[in-house]
Amino acid sequence: LFPASPAAKTLKPGEDLRIIWHSRVSGKKRILPLLRALRDISGKYRLDVYGDGYDLKKAKRYAAKHHLGVKFHGDVKFAKLSTAIGRAHLDVLASYGFDTFGMTLIEAEAFATPVFFCDPDMVEVVPKGSFLLSKDQTPSAMAETINYLTVHPEKVREMMYEVVAEMLRGGQELNLENKPAIIMMIGVNGAGKTTTIGKLAKNFMDEGKKVVVAAAD
Repeated sequence: LFPASPAAKTLKPGEDLRIIWHSRVSGKKRILPLLRALRDISGKYRLDVYGDGYDLKKAKRYAAKHHLGVKFHGDVKFAKLSTAIGRAHLDVLASYGFDTFGMTLIEAEAFATPVFFCDPDMVEVVPKGSFLLSKDQTPSAMAETINYLTVHPEKVREMMYEVVAEMLRGGQELNLENKPAIIMMIGVNGAGKTTTIGKLAKNFMDEGKKVVVAAAD
């Protein structure tokens, strides 16, 4: 199945650039530098923020004070979040020197949504040509990169096609026919193992499967 409608990823001239944030709203994830960057956006945009965290109240106050085009949704069920990711033009991860894997980027890729980030270490996580990387982590650099997209709206669709092309190059479905079916998850600290395990377990349970999570060290 095509993960997103090409129409949903077409940014028309004069249309709001739909940006989505679905990470913790915290200092390490750098929600406030992103909001500062939005003050310098010359084109039309809308940022939907999904998630909770210590900086949520501070972010809400900042967005309200500067009349930013931001809507805070809090924590929502994944079904609602996945719909929002699929409809977005751009997914954003503003952390720098913190994330080692970037689950936000992986989730965006699953819905063929282009991504924007400022940490060059994240380049290896996403398909070539499917992302925008700011020249550094400052709000001014982030604003410059997002402004580029508002001036070149055709880039959104081009990046989406790169994500889809990467999906079509390969991949392997999970074989759950064995009883019990065993999935082993291995990775370095901070790679997103626990988050991925939790989401897999929840999806399997929603399908009526019985799940046991076992840890080993």
